[in-house]
Amino acid sequence: MKSSLERLQAYWQRNAAIWITLLLVIGLLLYKPGIVISILVLSLVVLVHEYGHYFVMRRNGITVTEFSIGFGRTLWSTKLKSGTVFSLKPILLGGQAVPVAEGPGSFATATRWVRFKVAMAGMFFNSLAAFVTLTAIVYVTGRMPAILWPYVSWAPHWMIPVLVGLLGSFGIWLATPVLVVWLLCTSLATFFAGSAGPIGIIAMGSQAAAPGMTLAQMVLKYAMFFY
Repeated sequence: MKSSLERLQAYWQRNAAIWITLLLVIGLLLYKPGIVISILVLSLVVLVHEYGHYFVMRRNGITVTEFSIGFGRTLWSTKLKSGTVFSLKPILLGGQAVPVAEGPGSFATATRWVRFKVAMAGMFFNSLAAFVTLTAIVYVTGRMPAILWPYVSWAPHWMIPVLVGLLGSFGIWLATPVLVVWLLCTSLATFFAGSAGPIGIIAMGSQAAAPGMTLAQMVLKYAMFFY
């Protein structure tokens, strides 16, 4: 029969990652709330992106073994009705929808058209989320990215939020390859200065939670940040 100390050691070995992560989140929330909120927003973006892959794979007969948010050791997991294991991991800077490796229902045995749809699904779902977010922002606040105004100023007032949402989501997605080539050809410095990976996004997000900012202003900034 195990002693109390042995049971405590076994519990700590199983749950150390969870408690350490929780303490880090609480510490950051107390001292750097902007960083925590940015990580959560980034995780939401990843969740939407990976759900796009998951949704299309499931709709096209590909078996998904795991749908995870974050990297590292699993903090929490549950098995969905589809048989997919949904898991949450401590390093919230990514995620993945993992199809079965081989055999029937694998990604490798799917047709080229299905593989193409799966590859595009993540960006499509992100663009859809951006469209909903940006359209709602314009409807509620009347504010929009200034760069889009010349392209929608001709439209009736009721149509402007939808047009801004389309241009700022699917429009940017479709135009991105052309914009990247143009920026690379005109100014490498401008291209790399305007690019930011997950760490850069978190840094920008921490600036969005500047002292003295009202809750309404912060919500608007993070909504724009998600878009």
